Amino acid sequence: MARSNRQKQPYYAKLVGEKSAEQVQRSPEGEGEETGDPFQSVYAEMGMKAFGAFTNLLDYLSVLRPAEALGWGRGGEQARRVMEEAVRPAAQEIMELRARLDRVEAQMVQVVAGMNRMDRFALDTFRQIEELTRRLSQIQERVEAAARQMEALGPSVDRWAVVRGRIPKEEAVELAINAARELRLKGRKLTLAAVARQAGLKYGQVMYAFGNKERFFQQLEGALAAGEVEALSESASA
Repeated sequence: MARSNRQKQPYYAKLVGEKSAEQVQRSPEGEGEETGDPFQSVYAEMGMKAFGAFTNLLDYLSVLRPAEALGWGRGGEQARRVMEEAVRPAAQEIMELRARLDRVEAQMVQVVAGMNRMDRFALDTFRQIEELTRRLSQIQERVEAAARQMEALGPSVDRWAVVRGRIPKEEAVELAINAARELRLKGRKLTLAAVARQAGLKYGQVMYAFGNKERFFQQLEGALAAGEVEALSESASA
């Protein structure tokens, strides 16, 4: 058996050499350029090394007696030790690869958990945005309703000026006097706070327009007297 293996080894090597020569001849540019596969020489070298290792193993097994080749006796024990020494590096690499795979799997689990947390956070954010949009729409509807009510009460320009708090002093005086007349006709008590509420003004705007309480009543009496005189003149002319 050993002789036949030794005889076959040159034959296989010759076949490999012929195959390599055929590939070189089929190259369109010859030796000056690389073949289609840049790793062809590496593959060929690896194949030759694997072929040589395999033939050496066959030669070693052919030297052993049949009983020792089957693992019996001292020769079998020696063969077992040789095989263990040959397999030990591969087993270590497999164990390292398994440990790496375990670490990668743990990292993937963490990544998936992080993505799930991000999905929940994004969902909560979208819900908050929807709630905020709904509240803004409600506020807009209330503002529009208030604007319609203010337009029904009086001139839109004056009312919006009141809302902004940027009303001229003359307009504030006019609004306060008219509100005081309405309260007087209704028989209510005249106070600056009541006049401000009736006119849709702030208390500070009324104070800014008149300066103090006494000046407000003075201008109110003057306006009432002027109104009575105007009414008498209209009735006399009629």
